[in-house]
Amino acid sequence: MKYLLTLAACIMPAFAQAQMVEAGYPRSVVDAIQDMGYPATLETDSSGDPKVASKIDGTNYSIWFYGCDEYGRGCDTMNFSAGFDLKNGVDISVINNWNRKKLLGRAYVDDEYDPFLDHVVKADGGIPVPTFRGIVNHWELAIREYKEAIGW
Repeated sequence: MKYLLTLAACIMPAFAQAQMVEAGYPRSVVDAIQDMGYPATLETDSSGDPKVASKIDGTNYSIWFYGCDEYGRGCDTMNFSAGFDLKNGVDISVINNWNRKKLLGRAYVDDEYDPFLDHVVKADGGIPVPTFRGIVNHWELAIREYKEAIGW
């Protein structure tokens, strides 16, 4: 009986971690996205922090990691972000209207009035895989609706 309790104590943390997506463990983000059938690769940004590159609904997007230590580990926040290069940019009223009406996805424009959409997820302590899948599904819906709003 003592052996079984010891074995269970060893197995449970690994099982619990496998059921969580953690900003501090970016590979878990990649794995969860790939398990949903989307492409995802783990990269490094110019600051040395991890970054995930993926594609959803035909749109490339990145997940930027924040709150990381000097080695790009221990991150606590993820930012889903997609940008759209439009020939003439987008009118700021479209962005303001989006931000006024939508809960998911902060919209903004860059210095060329190209529209961007992002969504910040606080993830220290981890997110259960089913919850993360819901976040990705809502992100996909936001991307679709945003593309329609900006005339993409």
